[in-house]
Amino acid sequence: MAPMAQAAAAATCAAVSPSVSPTPLFRFGLLSDVQHADKDDGVSFHGTPRYYRYALQQLDRAVAAFQAADCSFCIHLGDLCDGHNSQMGECAATRLTHSEKALRSALAHFERFGKPTLHLLGNHCLYNHPREELNQRLGISDFQPDEVPHSYYSYQPVPGWRIIMLDGYDVSILGWPPGHPLREQAEQLLAEHNPNTDKNSSSGLEGVQRRFVKFGGGISAHQLTWLRGELAAAAAARQRVIVACHLVFYPGTAPNTCLLWNYEEVLQILQQHAGTVVGTLSGHSHSDHSALHKPSGIRHRVCKAVLETPPGRAQVEHSECYGIVEVFPDLVRINGVDTFASEEWPLPPLPAAPVRGRGVPADSRGSDARTAHDGIPAGLSAVKTAVEDPPPLLLGNCSSRDEYLPTDGPSTSALGNAYTTSSGEMPAASMSPQAVEDPPPLLLGNCSLGDDYLPTDGPSTSALGDAFTTSRG
Repeated sequence: MAPMAQAAAAATCAAVSPSVSPTPLFRFGLLSDVQHADKDDGVSFHGTPRYYRYALQQLDRAVAAFQAADCSFCIHLGDLCDGHNSQMGECAATRLTHSEKALRSALAHFERFGKPTLHLLGNHCLYNHPREELNQRLGISDFQPDEVPHSYYSYQPVPGWRIIMLDGYDVSILGWPPGHPLREQAEQLLAEHNPNTDKNSSSGLEGVQRRFVKFGGGISAHQLTWLRGELAAAAAARQRVIVACHLVFYPGTAPNTCLLWNYEEVLQILQQHAGTVVGTLSGHSHSDHSALHKPSGIRHRVCKAVLETPPGRAQVEHSECYGIVEVFPDLVRINGVDTFASEEWPLPPLPAAPVRGRGVPADSRGSDARTAHDGIPAGLSAVKTAVEDPPPLLLGNCSSRDEYLPTDGPSTSALGNAYTTSSGEMPAASMSPQAVEDPPPLLLGNCSLGDDYLPTDGPSTSALGDAFTTSRG
């Protein structure tokens, strides 16, 4: 193992604060939004630099550190290859399409890791490849013994823990052909909630309503039913759960355009299993933020993008962007490397064991099972630790830039829950509070999709014929 990777792993796993147990139950690697392309550096719509080729070097360093730290698996939170690949045609040197070349290159790094990698589908994944192909090549189908054609699954790394990987583009335009019921539901939702001709635009939408854009997405009724079953099984087995999705669960941890369309419905389900569910992980917004929902004790972490991590800064040879997560009986510790923020999640007490026969499945599927939904209907670092009592976050109609709104008092969402945030400082432009009511929760059941814009120097066209100008970094 490279000495630099060994040193990074050792420094990363140094204790931020002690746990009752000196030895973690397990470790896993964490990173998000590699978005590799064989393309010169560019910028996002907001002017944030992007390092398309260098992202592979970042991935290489991350995988080496995961190996050195003896991680038992790793999680990539979606968008492995950038959507620009789909517009670049064939690579003359390899006679492969750039989409194929980028995917092969990125997957080769994870193969060197030699242990399970849990992938999520992101919008950029679906710009480049069909959903069914991604399920196979990203190894998602490996976690589905019944080989059902969907992109959500769970993984149980050790007895007592379960990782749930959600598909935020389950109901969406991306990845489904015209006429598919889930795509039609997405089109209907966008027609109802976004009056713009360009559905990638959130112009005129306010607050959390800005999530209804084509590069967003939601979770179908069938996936929600599966999620409830997974959480009930986890509760029956006295397991802890971490839930991951490319799109964002929690208002205020990212611009509102990055929220799941039916985030409120998903949060309700998670909060019903407080103590069992300890936290969520998301990507998509490209920035590190973290928040605590105090009533449930659930932490919500959004992770910085590998893509936007520069090759180096004056004080270091290079910069890096990944975390090594240590899981203890009483604590989850995210050890961030360099630009990736560190934080700790003290674990709340496990809830009382549920009584069998009251809505809890008798079959908990075992402590080492890999589980998936039975099927769907046909057709269908600088160490930055989360603060204890951060200032409350005002929800609802945020600013036009969808930034945090610091406020002197708590606010409540349509779910009636107080929210707090442990993110960093906000720019002055977003510091004016607005007290507004939240819209009623949207119970989608069959919701809809969207997609992250392709940040580009000029408009480009996807295979679906959509123009991308990117509203997000």
